[in-house]
Formats: sequence, C-alpha cells, structure tokens
Amino acid sequence: MTCLQGLFLDRPHLLLTEHAWDEETQISSTLFLAIEENGNTTRFGNQMTAWQDEEYVSLFSDCGFTVFPGPDSTAWPVSETFEGKLFALLAEKND
Repeated sequence: MTCLQGLFLDRPHLLLTEHAWDEETQISSTLFLAIEENGNTTRFGNQMTAWQDEEYVSLFSDCGFTVFPGPDSTAWPVSETFEGKLFALLAEKND
C-alpha cells in the first residue's frame, strides 16, 4: 500500500506488512516496513497473545475481580461473521 502520509510516517512511503503465528507461545506478530522514496526503511511491529475465554476469567479472578456472566447472544446479537467468535467479559473490582 502506498501512503502519502499515515500512522507510521508523515511523508510518502510504501507500507509492507508481514503476519506470523507462533502456535507454541500462542502469539501473533505483525511486522510493518515503511519504505520511503529514498529507500530508507523503518521497522515497526506488534505482538498479541491469544487467550482462551476461561484464561481471561481466571486472570481477572486472580487479580481480585468478581466475574459475572456476560450477555447472551439474544441480548447482544452479532452478525453471522462474528457468531461464536466474540467474548464479552463483565467484571467488577473487589474492595
């Protein structure tokens, strides 16, 4: 994608992205390469850890939160694209 300016640089550049998934660590990585007209390249990246729903509940409970049942799909409907893929967590910090 060619950008006149954007999130990564305030001057014209070509933005390349590369995505990777590490099954063992359950981490997704994204590498962004912003290449300027003169060839200078700047690297940016991010990583996200994948959590199972029950791991989120355990994490919040371990940190002193009370976790409540979230809304069901009839109270908070989603499109077919996201059916069964979203997780809402309702929690309150214990005193």
